[in-house]
Amino acid sequence: MVWCHLVTRPQGLRRQSANPEVVMADKNDLSFTGLSDEQAQELHAVYMSGLSAFVAVAVLAHLAVFIWRPWF
Repeated sequence: MVWCHLVTRPQGLRRQSANPEVVMADKNDLSFTGLSDEQAQELHAVYMSGLSAFVAVAVLAHLAVFIWRPWF
């Protein structure tokens, strides 16, 4: 059976270069996630604003249900 030809790498993964000295960009300022400090701070700010909105909606929903049918 020749099934090994059907197996492919997932999209987005790249093969490591044969020459490790060849790099596309200087990655000394990147964390283990691959984000720079500015990108990580921006992502954190967006995540926290989304979390705040989710918590606000959840609190309002719980309050509405408690007013409708108190559970204690």
